[in-house]
Amino acid sequence: MLRTNELEEIKEHLKRKKSAIILGRRGVGKTWLLLHTKGIYVEYPGMKLILAAIVRSKDIYTERDPRYLTTAELLDAVRPKLHSVVLLLDEFDDARKPVIRLIEKLASEGATIIAAAERKPWSSCFRETIELRPFTRAEAASLVCATITETDPLAVDIIVTKSLGYPGKIVELSKAYKIALENRDVNPTKPNSILKFFLELRPEFPDKIDILPVWALFVIGFGALAVKVFLFDKGDWHDAYLFAAIGYASLIVYKMVSEGRKRKRD
Repeated sequence: MLRTNELEEIKEHLKRKKSAIILGRRGVGKTWLLLHTKGIYVEYPGMKLILAAIVRSKDIYTERDPRYLTTAELLDAVRPKLHSVVLLLDEFDDARKPVIRLIEKLASEGATIIAAAERKPWSSCFRETIELRPFTRAEAASLVCATITETDPLAVDIIVTKSLGYPGKIVELSKAYKIALENRDVNPTKPNSILKFFLELRPEFPDKIDILPVWALFVIGFGALAVKVFLFDKGDWHDAYLFAAIGYASLIVYKMVSEGRKRKRD
């Protein structure tokens, strides 16, 4: 997927035992990079999942099945092997505070962590940041041609445009077109047939609206209530929730409008 520069950068970090975080939106190629990096891949960042994966990968002997060991027992078991451990953690946005603390502990004791997330987490263990961007049109066209052996210039141009340069979507659209060619659902010699196929094929881009975390709802509400009490000498907790709800809804609308304007500019 033409991420050779990023792969080399990750390899350099591994040589120096530097933990790194790969940042980018969904479909930009974070998982692909992790799967092409030599290490222990963990799809979901759970405490016992991570430790049990190290036990299995390093063939660490335990008196009982790792599934029945506590987190502390698993940590004691993997500790002697941490200097040779490279952890590849996907979906790091879903990591909770206990998991992040565990990762920091593993990194401090010698493990090298390569994680993938859409936003940089609040953690001091990641010394390097690798930011992924969508492909240029030339790179995207190369990936389409690598996925489909027999390509029509019109189909390539449509796939590159509809994918917005995201490798995951490029592969998804390319494979769908390849299957359609094999099943003769589309005639590559007729432009209208190609256009009709892609008009009916609508890739989804699951976007996350980045707003304040839920705890900020209460901070905003009760902060507004405090101002109301001190300035106007009245107010109750119902007002706090009302202020919070209105403020939170305003933030959502603002973010949606901002995202819409950004897409138009792009």
